[in-house]
Amino acid sequence: MTIGKMFIYVGLAIAATVILFASQFVLHKKLKWWIALIGFIVKLCLSALFGALAIAITSPLGWNYSFISVSLYIAFFGDALADFIGMIVVLARKKPMHVWLRGGVGLVLTLAFLTFGLINMQTVTSKEHTYYSEKLDHEYKGVFVSDLHYGSAQMPETVEKYLKKIKAEDPDFFLLGGDVTDEYTTKEEMEKIYEMIGSLGIPTYYIYGNHDRQPRADKWAKGRTYTDEELIETIEKNGITILKDNYVYFADDLILMGREDYSAGDERKKVEELPARPSNVYVINVDHSPYQTEDIVNTKADLQLSGHTHDGQYFPLGVGYSLFVKHIFGAFKVGETDLYVSPGICGWHDPVRTEQRCTYEIIKLCPKKA
Repeated sequence: MTIGKMFIYVGLAIAATVILFASQFVLHKKLKWWIALIGFIVKLCLSALFGALAIAITSPLGWNYSFISVSLYIAFFGDALADFIGMIVVLARKKPMHVWLRGGVGLVLTLAFLTFGLINMQTVTSKEHTYYSEKLDHEYKGVFVSDLHYGSAQMPETVEKYLKKIKAEDPDFFLLGGDVTDEYTTKEEMEKIYEMIGSLGIPTYYIYGNHDRQPRADKWAKGRTYTDEELIETIEKNGITILKDNYVYFADDLILMGREDYSAGDERKKVEELPARPSNVYVINVDHSPYQTEDIVNTKADLQLSGHTHDGQYFPLGVGYSLFVKHIFGAFKVGETDLYVSPGICGWHDPVRTEQRCTYEIIKLCPKKA
């Protein structure tokens, strides 16, 4: 992502706002409070619809044009807020806001919302989580990162900055929770990100996400830019361990386990096919998607770390998704397992994020006295 591409989003959002204003010019001259209220509700719904289209596989515009959906999402949201303010003005003054002032308010709110979304995508914070267990004899500190999507929504400078912060944390291990790359990542970008991660000098473990192997590159982009073999070779060349339905002992009292992504279909082993492990050792399971509730229960790991959801990325999609899907963002208890679903360290495709901030997770494990 570059500054130039960001200006494209600004231009498109301004154009959409101007068109919206022009189409409602006569209405705004004699605006009634109840019409403003209806407009507010309808535009919020349309905003959410275009936000969903920007990230949904079924988008009728196609993935290459998702920036249009994002611009309409921003424009409708800004105009909805302007309608709300217009309603307050009508109720307070008994007459509508001046039509050109109303247009200016809509444009300012749209640009403010877009600016927030652009800055939010480039702002990465850390969040600390502490877990206690009688199975642990020592304290450990790890970092979990999911949904990096390198070459997509964030500028390279943003990635370099937070990798330096992660190194400064001096963690015992680094867990990559999938979607480090995606369908828009070039081969050179793929090689660069793993080289940067490998150069941190932290024991690093990786699992596949649903985008890493570029399964829909022919439909969304211009085709694959690297093969599965090139991806594996690059990861391993940089000293990163791939966990694919297997586990490693990090220490006598700590096992790190990783699952093949659910999108791999039959390549993902059933829980009963996973290698047996001792029950008296603390197990961290990394699974890109948090939706496989039955697997989480049956795996019986002490802690599962997941990503994938981006917490909806576009407000208020996270709230809407949570009405239908349980594990969108945050901490949960699933069977015997503590589950944490990260909002991810980046967003998907477009450089706009209006839900949770981009986050990497600091995982602290501590012994618990019996």
